[in-house]
Formats: sequence, structure tokens, C-alpha cells
Amino acid sequence: MRPKFDHYLASRQRLLFLHDFSRAVTLVPVKKRVLECRDVRDNKFLEVALNGDADLILTGDQDLLVLAPWRGISIVTPAEYLEQMG
Repeated sequence: MRPKFDHYLASRQRLLFLHDFSRAVTLVPVKKRVLECRDVRDNKFLEVALNGDADLILTGDQDLLVLAPWRGISIVTPAEYLEQMG
């Protein structure tokens, strides 16, 4: 609800988006911690993927991409993903 986002979308529209988004997502409790990424701030993405039984991580972040594949989870760029799906 921060005013800085009003520049992009009115607060009412953001609330509607968040309502719809919340019905489409699954919250993943992190029970297994990970400390394997060279950028420690990116470990949270690995944790969610691991704990949520993800098949892939879609990213442009080189610190994650260099781990590919990681514990059986594919890590690909958006372009690679679109190419694979094409």
C-alpha cells in the first residue's frame, strides 16, 4: 500500500491483483535451510524451490544459473525456458 507504487497502478487495482494472486499461489513453509549459493541473499529462492518440490527455477541471476541443475531442479533463463517450451 506504499504510495510510491501509485505511479504504476492505483491502490484499488493493486488490491484486486493481490486478491487474485493470493488465490493462485501456494505458500511454502521453509523447513530445510540452504546455504549453497555464492550470493547468500539468493539462498531463499533455493529454499523455496527445495521445500516446495519445484521442477525448475526461472531466473536471469547468474549466481543461481551457475548452480544448474541443482538437486534435480532445473535452473534456466526465461529465454531458455521459452525455447524448451517452443
